[in-house]
Amino acid sequence: MKTILIVEDTELNIDLITQLLEDDYKLLIARDGIEGVSMATEHIPDLILMDISLPILDGYETTRTIRKTMPKIPIIGISAHAMDGHEQKAKDAGCTDYLTKPVNDDLLFKMLKKISGRIGFIFMAKKIVKADDGQQTVDHIRELAWTGQHKPAIDSATQALATPKIKPAEQMSLLDLRAES
Repeated sequence: MKTILIVEDTELNIDLITQLLEDDYKLLIARDGIEGVSMATEHIPDLILMDISLPILDGYETTRTIRKTMPKIPIIGISAHAMDGHEQKAKDAGCTDYLTKPVNDDLLFKMLKKISGRIGFIFMAKKIVKADDGQQTVDHIRELAWTGQHKPAIDSATQALATPKIKPAEQMSLLDLRAES
């Protein structure tokens, strides 16, 4: 199951997003920017939903800090600010995409679907690293997936899966993930 870190300080928004996603994702909750950085580093989620107006460390700074160690993780900025400049500011800070509050369910699911293939590759890449410490292979697969080169990413993942260090049961699991991506 893919993991989403929700960095949000308002309980109502946490409850809404949790209700939308809890059946399909493992959810982690951070209630301020410092906790968000800590949880992202500790748990390495597949995706981050980042409130922009956070206490202690705002969403822009939290995103910049996370980007220093996790440059490829998808981060969707979420804010009540709907002006054009706010979206650009979030993207300049490192957000992959941007949603305004109240969160539109359909738009959120559309973004998650767009990103899910990429998340599948990243999840698969994490398994490969555990199997053979092949960080260079993982970085290559991630780069291909993030630039929309899905066929080469699948080919690279398939080649990495051929390593004898991965048990047959893990190979089947990874092949299933590749198929759903």
